Amino acid sequence: MKIAISLDFWGTIALHNPDYRAEVTRYFAKILSVSDHEGEARYKLVKDACDLEAEMRGTAVTPHEAVKRLAGNTDICVDSTVAEIERLVRKHPPRLHPDFPKVLSDLQNQGCIIGVSSNTNFISGSTIQSVFRLPWDFEVYSDEIGASKPDRKFFKHLLWEIGAIKGWDLMEGIYHIGDNQICDGGATKVDLEFFLVNSPNDTIAHLKSLIGKKSYATG
Repeated sequence: MKIAISLDFWGTIALHNPDYRAEVTRYFAKILSVSDHEGEARYKLVKDACDLEAEMRGTAVTPHEAVKRLAGNTDICVDSTVAEIERLVRKHPPRLHPDFPKVLSDLQNQGCIIGVSSNTNFISGSTIQSVFRLPWDFEVYSDEIGASKPDRKFFKHLLWEIGAIKGWDLMEGIYHIGDNQICDGGATKVDLEFFLVNSPNDTIAHLKSLIGKKSYATG
């Protein structure tokens, strides 16, 4: 089955670890000299704003930029804060669906090209990959390419990555799976098939349905 599958990360194959969220917001509260409640509120405000900018303008926010926004006028070391965020992600990694590594291997073994295409802000794409070391065929992270889903530039870069592996004329289909109708739905701007999911369980069920198939069919 000669298809290429692009997967969103957050909410599609993995969920945030609540232990990470609790510890990172306590850390933010400490370095900002505010209460834990205020630390959580500031973090949520900045993260929601970054996500909205991605949706509305395709803006890509790096971890350093996200931390600068969080700091505001306070005098904190951005580099050390970004390093601490990475340490906490490693300590409390995102909750990857347990079936995903085998499903990924099974599909690749039958000839599918599979990669990750994710928006990022506080947690970098390189950190995500280094935690799991998944054998993706391609990786596209907003903080690394300077554009976020649903921007056309993001998906054009995704197509370039796939084309560098195998020419489009050799593919039966290329499509993107994600949990955000706005951001992930931007795949249709470059004529990719888009499959909306509500959870990692939905994603895994759909991917498992492709194992063993000899031809590509959307939906």
